[in-house]
Amino acid sequence: MSSQSALVRRHVNSVHTRTAGRANVRCPVHVARRDIIAKHGLGFIAAQLCHASVAPVSNQLRVDLSQTAEALLDDDTRAWLTGTFVKYVYGVDDLPGLFALTQRLDADGIKYAPIIESKIGELTCIGLKPYNKGRVAPYFRSLKLLGG
Repeated sequence: MSSQSALVRRHVNSVHTRTAGRANVRCPVHVARRDIIAKHGLGFIAAQLCHASVAPVSNQLRVDLSQTAEALLDDDTRAWLTGTFVKYVYGVDDLPGLFALTQRLDADGIKYAPIIESKIGELTCIGLKPYNKGRVAPYFRSLKLLGG
């Protein structure tokens, strides 16, 4: 393992340790399909996850461009922007797995941005807006971190 990889792992473990048990931490969650990595490569899914990372917040801001960000962002998003930029990225095996997750989120009113890559015409990943960690954790307990 390279020294850079070791440094990244220590940082990730440090963040998990600092936020473990703190259900009031606000964090966005992103979920990507592992089969996309196998078909199109890591760089492809990295770009999709970049979209998933920005879309939920930018969607809030685009509601009315004449208003201030303070007026448009919800409380959880404002808390995340002024706090620790914790993010979680999980993986599901395939499209049916991602659809099953989105159905559960839809049923419970959890907001997310679906990312559909136009070149392949498929849902590649989703990005949740920042939520209270305790509120969304149950949806992701059975998933592994992407790359984990």
